[in-house]
Amino acid sequence: MHAVRATFAVSTPLFLGGAQPEADAETVRPPSVKGALRFWWRALAWSRLAGNLAEIRNEEARLFGSPAGARVGGQASFFLRFLRARSPTAPPPLPLGTVLKHGDGSVVGAGARYLGYGLMEAFPNRKKGTEAGQLSRPCLWPAAEIAVEFISREPLDPGIVEAVKLMGLLGGLGSRTRRGWGSLSLLSLEGAEQSWRAPRGPASYKQALLDVIGNGRQCDREPLYSAIWRKTRIDIVGEGTDPLRLLNTVGEEMVCYRSWGHNGKVLGNKQSEQNFKDDHDWFKASEKSTEIADGRPRRFIFGIPHNYSNKFGVTAQQFDRRASPLLIHVHRLADASYIAILTILYSDFLPSGERLKITSEHTTTFRDAAPEWSVLESFVDRFMDRETVLP
Repeated sequence: MHAVRATFAVSTPLFLGGAQPEADAETVRPPSVKGALRFWWRALAWSRLAGNLAEIRNEEARLFGSPAGARVGGQASFFLRFLRARSPTAPPPLPLGTVLKHGDGSVVGAGARYLGYGLMEAFPNRKKGTEAGQLSRPCLWPAAEIAVEFISREPLDPGIVEAVKLMGLLGGLGSRTRRGWGSLSLLSLEGAEQSWRAPRGPASYKQALLDVIGNGRQCDREPLYSAIWRKTRIDIVGEGTDPLRLLNTVGEEMVCYRSWGHNGKVLGNKQSEQNFKDDHDWFKASEKSTEIADGRPRRFIFGIPHNYSNKFGVTAQQFDRRASPLLIHVHRLADASYIAILTILYSDFLPSGERLKITSEHTTTFRDAAPEWSVLESFVDRFMDRETVLP
């Protein structure tokens, strides 16, 4: 038997799922890790196998297993064993109802709360008796460690090894992971001739990421799903010693960029930039009429559903949800500092022929669903001190 041990640090609070996510913060389940690993394996497989979906499916079934009766696959080529889900020196999980705070006792900022929608209260609520930053679900605190052992009869497939690295450089676990929560940082990878150590600074992080992606991103064919290819963009947009403050900075930038604001203000006292006046005017015109105005919102590329109110929202004709192709990740470096990374996974955001479904109180209509990638690119470009990793 061959064994490879991967140790990850939890960089930002991790909100795990499961049958009772509101009660159990500490149970890391193999299916959760395996599911995240599959995502990053697929992301690398697109270019490595030149976008051949049949080959990708067959290899995925061989490595990760497939349902009974499938022509390829069967049992997975490896199984997972958890060695620990929390290091002895890590703080205990934060229970439901705790107000999420920084080490100095200040409540986590509005930008981080915005990115954690559904996991915590964004604002104080007198009717519910809740405070800003109060957790709707328990979570694992940063500094917790997740140690996993991959065991197989044959040496662990190189594609799995590279996916483990990429998951520990750009990915995470749990809810709202694409918005920076539950970010994982790979600390080490050992066993079966594997020896990998965490990068110490931004430059070594950049090199570690390039080593994993390699020449695979040279594929010119646009992916049919979220994957690495020639157009993939990755930028380091911030550095600091407090991961929550770093995440908050990214969140505040997103609020300033996306939000119309209230009485011309966002985040309490900042002047609203009102970058998407066309989206705002389109919604207001549609809201006041029994018909939906011509056009469609540009911001749906941040992910759907794209809701304006309880009675007015945007999904797709055949899909209720489409995950954001913009990924936020907070990475812990070996020198105990942190960096924030933004990744744009350009792909076929919605299948060919799919249309946006726009629903109001009075009617439903369908519109063109071609995404405007420049909306995401302009958001990344607003970080003036960014360092581009790819392209």
